[in-house]
Amino acid sequence: MEPNIQIPTCGRIVNYIPVLPDILKHNNHSFIKALPAIVIEATDLYVNMTVFSLSNPAEGRYSVPHISVVTKDEHGNALLSYWEWPSRG
Repeated sequence: MEPNIQIPTCGRIVNYIPVLPDILKHNNHSFIKALPAIVIEATDLYVNMTVFSLSNPAEGRYSVPHISVVTKDEHGNALLSYWEWPSRG
């Protein structure tokens, strides 16, 4: 587990960052930065969550990795959808 990353507990809100093709399902625009999600269960840096969007009903996502453990391409872009804590401020 990565140091200094707080593991979310049930009920906490995190950002879900979709990566293609999931991004197309949640957005009628060219891209989306983040969707709000409520944590249902967390195991280390993998989270089960309910994701909310304006264009679709809430839906579950399972074993979503934190950005720190997601596989990235040679340019540093995530290859899978991931979660992260919302920024403060």
